[in-house]
Amino acid sequence: MDEREIPGDWAWGLYSLGTHEPRVKGSAAGSSGMAWKLDPGLVSWAYGLTRDLPLADNDRLLAARSRYPSEPEALKPPHVMLGDALATVRFWHGDRRTQWARDWVSLWTDRDGLFVMSDCEDQGVLDVLTIYGQQGRVDPRRVLVLRTASNYTRQPDGAQPVLKEFTPGGAAAAFQAAYDVGAPVARALVAGWPKYKTTLPGS
Repeated sequence: MDEREIPGDWAWGLYSLGTHEPRVKGSAAGSSGMAWKLDPGLVSWAYGLTRDLPLADNDRLLAARSRYPSEPEALKPPHVMLGDALATVRFWHGDRRTQWARDWVSLWTDRDGLFVMSDCEDQGVLDVLTIYGQQGRVDPRRVLVLRTASNYTRQPDGAQPVLKEFTPGGAAAAFQAAYDVGAPVARALVAGWPKYKTTLPGS
């Protein structure tokens, strides 16, 4: 529902299938999955290999993040962290939609999740892997998700929202970070494959 038409006590105009108002967790029956929890042992194993990796930084990234003084995490230099991604098929931007994303992730993870990254591909990927897992064609426990940030989901503090505010140099930094963080995990999997073929890393 358009925010200009929602009831006055609604936070946003998006709500779950099978419900009639926001902040209520629906069943999503007949639709794709709404939340996927990765294997915590596998995630911890991969994070342990990468948590202290130095990531590229530059003056343009510093200038961009300095415009978000109300967001302590946004002010930090590029680093590896754990968190939850929200994958949607719609593009969105701004303070209100970012708060919706935080609320949505919290709702669908039973208050256990913390939104840190927007996304568009992984919902589809995980949906397919879930179906293949039910058919015995893949092991859904062996899924890792690596996301790298190229821009923020909301405008800088005090600025007006725009259609999309891209961080200068953000895409190049994100591409480099994806390789820098993904490569050690891929190398470890290949080197340890005689064991990992039958044993999940971190188990």
